Amino acid sequence: GVALAGSGGLSVPLTATEFALAEALLRVAQEGLTNAIRHGQATHVRLSVARDIDGVTLAIDDDGRGRLPLTEGHGITGMRERLAALGGRLAIAQREPRGLHVAATIPARAA
Repeated sequence: GVALAGSGGLSVPLTATEFALAEALLRVAQEGLTNAIRHGQATHVRLSVARDIDGVTLAIDDDGRGRLPLTEGHGITGMRERLAALGGRLAIAQREPRGLHVAATIPARAA
């Protein structure tokens, strides 16, 4: 099984006019969690979402077997494209001793 842990920051208020932002965050979270479990074979995954004056950041940390450099498929490419459409970006870093850290940021002008 997989243990999912969320932080208190998972309750991020969005207005009705922020549909594109909410959809992008949902799809990035969905793809990131799928990748961590399916490809990384993670047993622990942590998802956090934070909003501040600079924008919104969604982060996924796992203990899977993913290593850099990754072969980026359609899922990660789609994540990058969704974020870029809102002026955001996707960063992927190695965690030690194992796993990956994925951070999706969307600037305040879009958030």
